[in-house]
Amino acid sequence: MISAIRAAEVLERDGLSSTCQSARCSYRITKLWLEVPTVHHLEPSCGRISFDIDPAATGLVLREASGFWQVRPCRNPADSRVVFRVYAHASDLMPNWLVEYGARKCLKRATAWLKPYAEELWQKSRY
Repeated sequence: MISAIRAAEVLERDGLSSTCQSARCSYRITKLWLEVPTVHHLEPSCGRISFDIDPAATGLVLREASGFWQVRPCRNPADSRVVFRVYAHASDLMPNWLVEYGARKCLKRATAWLKPYAEELWQKSRY
């Protein structure tokens, strides 16, 4: 769904409780297939999926990264808003041009897929 992600693998899932679940994943991003290991936490009660760099990772691409997607209701019950926030700090090993490319392209792509994907699911659910 996110065009910057070239491959994704779920390494481990953990149902911590009925209110929060987690998964360790490994992503390959951009045309350079850079590896980004992450930990996701799903909190259905507040409509949030958060992510952090896997603390067990070496940090060759990103030294720090965290953020979330959260679905929030709008005044019209048929509408919703998705909030996306991210903080990222690249590894010192990453060249500046690649960090700039990631900031300019990858973060934009992180949300561009959402509207068409959600609208397609909504259309399918109506039939």
